[in-house]
Amino acid sequence: MNILIVDDRKENNYLLESLLQGKGHKTFAGGNGKEALEILKKQQIDLIISDILMPVMDGFQLCRQVKTDAKLQKIPFIIYTATYTGPKDEEFALKIGADRFVIKPCEPQEFLRIINEVMVDKTKEKSSEQQIKLPEEDVLKLYNERLVRKLEKKMEQYEEELKERKQAEAELKTQLNLLRIAGETARFGGWSVDLQKNICTWSDAVADIHEMPHGFAPKVEEGINFYAPQWRERITLVFSACAEKGIPYDEEMEIITRTGKRVWVRTIGRSVKNEKGEIIRVEGSFQDITKQKLYLQEIQKKNEFIQTILDNLPIGVAINKIDVGTATYINDKFSEIYGWPSEELKNISEFFQKVYPDENYRNELQKKVLEDINSGDPARMNWENLRVTHKDGSHKYINAVNIPIFNQNVMVSTVMDITELKLKENELELQQQQLQDLVDQKTRELQERVEELERYHDATVNREFRIKELRDEIARLKEER
Repeated sequence: MNILIVDDRKENNYLLESLLQGKGHKTFAGGNGKEALEILKKQQIDLIISDILMPVMDGFQLCRQVKTDAKLQKIPFIIYTATYTGPKDEEFALKIGADRFVIKPCEPQEFLRIINEVMVDKTKEKSSEQQIKLPEEDVLKLYNERLVRKLEKKMEQYEEELKERKQAEAELKTQLNLLRIAGETARFGGWSVDLQKNICTWSDAVADIHEMPHGFAPKVEEGINFYAPQWRERITLVFSACAEKGIPYDEEMEIITRTGKRVWVRTIGRSVKNEKGEIIRVEGSFQDITKQKLYLQEIQKKNEFIQTILDNLPIGVAINKIDVGTATYINDKFSEIYGWPSEELKNISEFFQKVYPDENYRNELQKKVLEDINSGDPARMNWENLRVTHKDGSHKYINAVNIPIFNQNVMVSTVMDITELKLKENELELQQQQLQDLVDQKTRELQERVEELERYHDATVNREFRIKELRDEIARLKEER
């Protein structure tokens, strides 16, 4: 069986591939929904297993496209995700056509049982029958709600990770300070260069970091050559400035150890002078910070992942600080829908003045929005059919939803453009009014015709009655004669 696995995390793809290939299945892997659709164009796929949160195109969008494509809709689709925020996730997935909704992690044997069950259902032509035909605007609304909830949960997770990171950084700083003190007193984890002899003295800890034997004492040039090529010019520059001018330095660079391993280090140097004020030695501390660097890089990757999702959402999103009333992030869609550059929308007070220039309308709307937000009830933070004004004077109609995260002083503002839907509604109302006017006109014309016929009828009946009376009178006169 050909199985398509869709997940942006390679380790997740690897685990599923190992499990399924071990059962004799052929697997194909895609990092997002767009890549999956390209594979579907080229390969005959029997089953799709997809995560939800992915850059470019997520699992919900992929499922929707597959289940609305006549050529693909019969392929069974399993949502396999770790970002589960509640029963509505599964409900929405099934509504748009998913055959199963499975929460990570799932035991291998249980997951294989689910796959077999789905494929048995397919042979009984049950696959895709669960899909509920929803209007596109309903799908978009439900999709936005589920995706925002997932992003909210992801943001909370990353905020927690950031908090842990800050704690780790604080602990690391304490350790570095202790090491600095130790280096100044016992030269533990430190180094020293005798400028007259051009010889380095390394502590055992420094030798271990370089993977060199204890007691190794390289010349300055040899020590510099341990640095990665792109850092040699920098370390030469700062060391020379310290040795010649007494300028201290504190740098983070990469070295290459004796065995070829790349290690991030923090190196601190300062000059030591004799009684004549001449610089005779440079000494400092040396610390392996590879784990910290890798951790920071991982956090950066996660932040970039969130940024990619937010930048590619089909709805406008802004993240605001509640206490100061300013936006810290605005995606392109938000700026596009409101019709103003993002820089001009960051101040919330100015935002209302620009987007709602009519003073009466603005004051009334601001009053309602503030009352809804101050209520603390998320259900009230939903405003529909708002008329916004672009910078060029044009207008759009929008639906806006705010999601408060009070414990983080954050308000997530989302907006959806409903202008086209609003125009269609107005057109339909106009057509209905025109139809009603036509019906009223025809009704009046018919009523007038009926009244005319009634008058004609009355006149005809009266004439026939008079003729009959005349005939009766003539007959009576003839008899008298």
